[in-house]
Amino acid sequence: MKVVEEQLPPLEPLPLSLTTEEKRARQRLHERRTYHRKLHRLQVLRNQVSQLEAEYESLLETKQLEEACAFVSELPAFSDDQEEQKPRVSDDYVELLRIRDSLQQHNEALRDAIDEYERSEKRIQLLLDWEASEEMASSSDSHPSASPEAASVLPALGTLITREQCCEIAQLTYAEIRRFRESPDFVTTGASVFGWRDKRQYDGDHVKFLLNKFFTGISTSDFMERAWGVMSSSTALASLYSASILVQVLPVQHVDDDNVIMLRVFSSPDGKRLIKSLFLVSRFEIATGYAVIYRSLDPSLMMPYDIPPDVQEQWVDYNSWIIYERAGDQQQHSRVSFGGKILKSLAVGSDALEMLFIAIRSEGLMLGTHWKLGN
Repeated sequence: MKVVEEQLPPLEPLPLSLTTEEKRARQRLHERRTYHRKLHRLQVLRNQVSQLEAEYESLLETKQLEEACAFVSELPAFSDDQEEQKPRVSDDYVELLRIRDSLQQHNEALRDAIDEYERSEKRIQLLLDWEASEEMASSSDSHPSASPEAASVLPALGTLITREQCCEIAQLTYAEIRRFRESPDFVTTGASVFGWRDKRQYDGDHVKFLLNKFFTGISTSDFMERAWGVMSSSTALASLYSASILVQVLPVQHVDDDNVIMLRVFSSPDGKRLIKSLFLVSRFEIATGYAVIYRSLDPSLMMPYDIPPDVQEQWVDYNSWIIYERAGDQQQHSRVSFGGKILKSLAVGSDALEMLFIAIRSEGLMLGTHWKLGN
């Protein structure tokens, strides 16, 4: 590399004035020198890496030989005619150590391949579940029944939502969540139900709630992989509610693997009153782990549709979120926060209890927790 630099003409002292062409030539020469310096530095680093790898291999062989010698020395005493077998036993032991290391590397590669396969399988399953939900919704719309649950219109957007719009909504929502979580103005019951602890904050006519739980032995990435299959599935979301609640969750748009649009419809027993929420479900990575948000969208985004004259329709906001944060010295545990906002008039009734039940039921679906909750 020094030979290359010696071939480059030296930079002359800068004259008082240079023509445009002279400035360009000088700049090109400067860029060439900088480029060759970077190449030289890169080569030096590569040589250092090669040297370190060679030293590591040498140390590894020495370590293996020491283990082999220690192993042989602990064997029963050889007779005189077997003494010559010691070197061969030592060599065989070194070879076994090498095979062990090779198998360990192969095992790690297989484990990585299995993890990637499982991630791909889950993504494909999500798409299949989404298509199945769309077919069920379409069938329900084409063949209406007398059930109140069928008294909803198949949802469709006038204009499709883009990934960029989803990301913008998610980031704005997460900023609100951070302000809420960092606020010191909380009240709590101090109780723990299946490990979930509560906090709440009064905000005008609404109550913001927060449920926390610590999970041992499961990383945030593993938790997120399991959770997303539940939280992005319209069928799974509907199953989180008590059986006494008539609810439909319908697919509207599959934006990408991290963003989906859904419609939630609560129905009265006679089907004459519908309470609807159009919302975005979005997952994204944060500094401490992962976040999933449920954020209401403007119902005017939907295509116009006819409402039966005897049916009363009402639109309400639906804003909720779940955060999975890394915990533990080796980040092998997870701290889960489930929060949202409900009307103050409902916070003292069954709605607040239903939020807790949803957290517990979702935990059961994600982790296979074995307990039974009454409706």
